[in-house]
Amino acid sequence: TREEEKEVMARLDELVATGYPVLLATSRKRFIKEMIEQETTPVERDEATAATTAYGIMEGVKAVRVHNVALNARLGQSMDYLKENDNERHNIS
Repeated sequence: TREEEKEVMARLDELVATGYPVLLATSRKRFIKEMIEQETTPVERDEATAATTAYGIMEGVKAVRVHNVALNARLGQSMDYLKENDNERHNIS
């Protein structure tokens, strides 16, 4: 449900704390449309998906599954640079 999706995002830190690698798969989901409160096509949700990718990286997820790989790969590289963590790169596919 949408409420469960919101709860998972809100509790990503708890999932990461389990020690298992966490894969985030929010790409173009309907909850993204609800998050930005606009009627959008799936492609129009790519920027908001990238925001969830950034949030996931900040919370410690190890990988994300997305439709717009190029956008999210650039975002992941930028996040890694900003975090100054050259030893940890994120798998974005």
